[in-house]
Parts: sequence; structure tokens; C-alpha cells
Amino acid sequence: MPGTAVIGALLSFVACRTRLRSLSPLRPGISRRRRLLALGLQVALVTGVVGGTAAFVRSDRTVHVVVDGQQQTIRTFATTVGGALKAAHVEVGEHDTVAPAVGAKLHDGDTVVVRHGRPVTLTVGTASETVWVTGSTVSQALTQLGLTQQGEYVSASRSRPIGLAGIALSVRLPQQVTLVHDGTVQRVSTVAPTVGALLTQARLTLGKADVLSVAKTAYPTTGMVVKLTRVRGGTEIDDQLIAQSTRRVEDPNLYTGETQVADAGQDGVIRLTYQLTYADGKLVGRKLVSRKQTAAMAPEVVDVGTKARPVYTATADGLDFAALADCESGGDATSRSADGLYYGLYQFDLSTWDSVGGSGLPSDASASEQTYRAQELYDRVGRSAWPVCGQYL
Repeated sequence: MPGTAVIGALLSFVACRTRLRSLSPLRPGISRRRRLLALGLQVALVTGVVGGTAAFVRSDRTVHVVVDGQQQTIRTFATTVGGALKAAHVEVGEHDTVAPAVGAKLHDGDTVVVRHGRPVTLTVGTASETVWVTGSTVSQALTQLGLTQQGEYVSASRSRPIGLAGIALSVRLPQQVTLVHDGTVQRVSTVAPTVGALLTQARLTLGKADVLSVAKTAYPTTGMVVKLTRVRGGTEIDDQLIAQSTRRVEDPNLYTGETQVADAGQDGVIRLTYQLTYADGKLVGRKLVSRKQTAAMAPEVVDVGTKARPVYTATADGLDFAALADCESGGDATSRSADGLYYGLYQFDLSTWDSVGGSGLPSDASASEQTYRAQELYDRVGRSAWPVCGQYL
């Protein structure tokens, strides 16, 4: 269009020049000056048209529009990102992302990236909802939704593309379930969709008379205990858990206030056997005929320190360790920094604490020991150990 306007203006100018040349010789009353004036006006007109057209041409922009990874390059007179998208015939909705924003000012050479939203009918465990993502594959969608737990089950291949129509995904996160069966306690991590499927994975076969404490159709959840009671030939076997206890043992090698697990122990199992009496297929009698412990309960053993903590006396040497502690920790001997790296009155890190003879966590030591260790550190490196608060010593 701009080129056509320029050519038209030039042709008009040429035609004007031709008409002027074809005029008859000067007639009385028409001065040569007037003819020159008319010619000047024609030239000015053409110059204005050409100049305006050139300005018009220079106002368009080259813009790269990338839609879901596919790029096209357009020339447009639009001044905003939204105008460029309209020129590129790209529609965006409330679930789409546009960068820069739709209302942003457009510049020559800009790249506009559009990622269309895709609906995902997401089922996690037994809960379902529809969510929107801009990822174009199952893997990208899971990452956007924060579903990246190791071992999780996903109903579709992670490399599968997701079209604009969306996708239905079922995700099952690993659940920690306890199986009690045949005199054993088995703790398993599973992504099975039902208790029945879990039993199949565990290679457990149910007899017709066997009893489950949880329905086979139930969804396994962390903390669930599934107890399988075998019933054979009029006999019922019921395995019962004996929860482990905790035994605390004094340990003279540990300081007072310190504890240590010496033995994790385990739960026990008692198998109860009942003789069943049926009449016409109905249970009319149930008698306990055997009680046997099939797995011994072993208590958790916890060592408890009894050794008195040593008393440490810092000489101070004229140093104001109270002021240093107030600056570092507010004077709190049990203080711990927000990032968990620094402890106690003087905010020791563990490597520095070890280097001056400390053990365990600085915040577990007495205030006197912390001051003692701080003075040892000062004797080695001076105030530089506390770049900010060392000035108060």
C-alpha cells in the first residue's frame, strides 16, 4: 500500500508537468508568475505525499511471536503487545500467559511469548479437581503442579504431549502402610490404587473365609494398618500387634540431658487361634484355643546421660563476653540461627565449636562452657571470629 501511494503521487506529478507544458502561449492577463506558482504547489503536494508515506512506512515494526514454542515473524503498526497478537491472529484467554504483558508497549524487534493454558483433570489419590497449566507435556505439567516426588505413579507417560483440550491425569503418591499377616509385620511403601491391589503386589492370597481389617476397595493411606486374619476350616486366626515399649537406661558416658537410641526395637505379634462352630452356615460359637507369640516385642532402648557436665571458668582477661553474647544471641545460651548453622551464646558453627574442644551442639552446652570455648577462640584469632559483634568485647 505505501509503495502504491508513492507511485500514484509521482504519476500525478508527471501528469501535472505534462499539462503545464501543453498550455498555450501566455494569454493576456495570465502572467508567467502565476503559472510558476501553480507548478510550485504541485511539487509541494507531491513532496508532502511522498514524505508522509515514508513516515508511514517507518512506523511499522518487526515482531517475533512465539506461541507454544512455534515462532512466526510479522510486520505490524501495532504499538502494544495486545495489538501485535491481534495482528498475528493469536487469541489469549484468562488461563494463558503472555510475556511481555498484553498492555506492554511494543518495540521493533521484540519477541512476544504466549503459552496457552491447558485444563488438567487431576486426581491425586481419591481427590479430583480441574487445574490449569501452561506446560505442553505431562512432565512439564507435573513440575508446574509440584508433583515431582520420587516413586509417584502417573497414569500417562511423562513425555506425552498435552493439547489445548487438556488431559486427565491420575497421580498416586507413595503411601506407607503396615501389613499384619501370617505372624509377621510388614511395612511397605506403595502406590497401589486399592488395598486389594496392594495385597496382590505383596503376593498375599486371600482365602474365601479370610478377613481383612480394611475393605479391599479402600485406598491405601500412610499410617494405615491392614490386618489379614486367616480363617480355615472353622478356625480363625487373629494376629494382634504388641506395640513396643521404651526402656530408658542410665549411661555414665553421656552428659546429663543427653540421650541416645541404643536399640530401635520392634513391635511384637500375638497369634490368637479360635475354634469356630457353624450351624447351617451361621457362626454360633467361637472359642479361644491357642494364644502364641509369633514375634517377640523388643523395646526401644534409650541411653540417658548421667555424667555431670564439667564446670568451665573463663578468666575473661578484661573482655566483656556478656556484651558479645548480647549482640550475637540476645544472651540466649540455647539460641539457634534461622538457617540452623549457628548456635548458643556466641553463635558458634559446628566446625569452629569442634576446633576449640566442644562436642555435640554448642546450644546444648552450659553457658560457662560456651564462654570458656569463646575465650579459647578469642585467644587464637582475636575479635575477627565475630566480624560484627567483636567490637563489644
